[in-house]
Amino acid sequence: MGKHAWHVAHGVIAGSLLLALYFGIVGALQGMDYAISRFAQLWYLMVPLVVSFGFQVSLFSCIRSSMKSAAMFGGVSTASMVACCAHHITDVVPLLGVTAVGLLLVQYQASFLVLGLVSNVIGILMVLNIAKKSRVKFKSKFFKSVVKQDLGSILKIVAIAGVAIVALSFIFANPPAESSTQLEQLSNTQNAVTFSVQPVQVSASKPVEFEIVMDTHSVVLDFDITQVSTLTVDGKEMSPTEWRGSVPGGHHRSGILVFPVLDSMPSNLKLVIIAAGATRVFEWHL
Repeated sequence: MGKHAWHVAHGVIAGSLLLALYFGIVGALQGMDYAISRFAQLWYLMVPLVVSFGFQVSLFSCIRSSMKSAAMFGGVSTASMVACCAHHITDVVPLLGVTAVGLLLVQYQASFLVLGLVSNVIGILMVLNIAKKSRVKFKSKFFKSVVKQDLGSILKIVAIAGVAIVALSFIFANPPAESSTQLEQLSNTQNAVTFSVQPVQVSASKPVEFEIVMDTHSVVLDFDITQVSTLTVDGKEMSPTEWRGSVPGGHHRSGILVFPVLDSMPSNLKLVIIAAGATRVFEWHL
């Protein structure tokens, strides 16, 4: 493999790792379906971010081979790509008082992605300016024409424009609504087992939570509720992330069943629980 091919490979690997980091973290914490859905919603920012980050690393690798020292400027990219899961900081360190920060990162994820993209563009220009000052010889006609420009002035203009763009992206951002809807309790009795389900939290930017009470006098409730439940939100199916309640066994159980965070207020919720020899469906129209 030629020297320049290695530089390209470095960029491809860097971009792939950045993308893998996003899917790895968000997929582990929120589920792969949510990670894919979020990527599909923000692909127009995430794809350029990954490409510009990979290009930046490739360019840096190329210039580094011609220089004794240089600087890397891609740190903001990683932070912005994982901003859709930054709210999980509040699950790990709630005592540090970062709840507001975590929520802010979720609500303004697109703006943080814009920040990362702008930082990449500025970083690329800075690397090219360093290469120009160090008299690095480019073989590409494109790069030869680029380094002939007044990169210092271009960098200042891009930096000022970038600050304005990032500021506007935050100002005109449309955070998910925080409103929550009170929904009625539903019950289902089959095979001598009664399930009572009360939605306790249904709002944007927060996990969906249901309070579930199970009662029977003849059946042992020895199932894992997270393994027998699914929630369909406006046609999109998701699995539980947590059960905060009594352990399997006995005739009376209760607790909170938690599902992933919603991007916006839903219009329809359908909770299906297949347990105790029956399929139980609970549906709400908002």
